[in-house]
Amino acid sequence: METLLKVPLLLHPQPEGGYTVTSPLLPELITEGDTLEEALANVDDALAATVELYEDLGRELPAAVRQPTGESPIWFEALVATPSTADGTHSPGDGRTCACANRVSASLPNGPLIC
Repeated sequence: METLLKVPLLLHPQPEGGYTVTSPLLPELITEGDTLEEALANVDDALAATVELYEDLGRELPAAVRQPTGESPIWFEALVATPSTADGTHSPGDGRTCACANRVSASLPNGPLIC
C-alpha cells in the first residue's frame, strides 16, 4: 500500500520574481521556481529528498504529515488558478487550451494531475 503524506506548503513570492516553497511541518523542505508552476513541480523532488533525509537519520516524519489510508475519504486541497483567455478557456501552458472551469495542478500517487 502506498504511503500518503499531507504536507502544508507556503509559497513565498520573491522580490526578483519567482517563488520559494517551504513547509512549516518539514523545515528541511525548501525549493523554488521561476514560476508558480515550476515551484510546485519542484516540490516532488524536495519532498522525496526530505523523506530520504528523515530515513537516513532514523527519524520519523511528524505525525501531522502522515495521512492514514483506508476506507475513509481523504481530505485533499489543491491550488487552483484560472488564467483565462479572451474566449473564457485557458491554456495549460503548452499552447493547447482546456475548456474545464479551473486549472488544477496536484501531485497524486500516480503522477501529477493537470487540467
